[in-house]
Amino acid sequence: MIFIIDADNNITAYTPDTAPTGTEFKLNEQSFGSEKELTALAGAWPGARLIEIWNSLPGATPVKKFTDRKSAVARIWKSIQSLTPAPEPETPETATKVRQWEESGLWREGEANQGHQGEVPEGTRHSA
Repeated sequence: MIFIIDADNNITAYTPDTAPTGTEFKLNEQSFGSEKELTALAGAWPGARLIEIWNSLPGATPVKKFTDRKSAVARIWKSIQSLTPAPEPETPETATKVRQWEESGLWREGEANQGHQGEVPEGTRHSA
């Protein structure tokens, strides 16, 4: 997995295929894909940021300080392994297909097109 952290300490997980690259990054975003890379990034951060990151993670017991930077990074790294990768960004083409599919009414139960009920056009996704 690839992780992106922004200036507000929001961490988003991506699969390697869906992760933003190069020019897709915002100025305040940094990426890392290993504990070693997170350690390198965290080396330039104040200790308070590591505490803020930890305290903002789901299920984390808030702390006021860490024993050391190494243990802070290790705990953060272990915790973010449970994050679910962000969904693949919707392309304009996919959005058009989904809209056409929704407008067609094929997704509704009881439509005359019984053989097509619930089918989603190839290359699209839909959330209820």
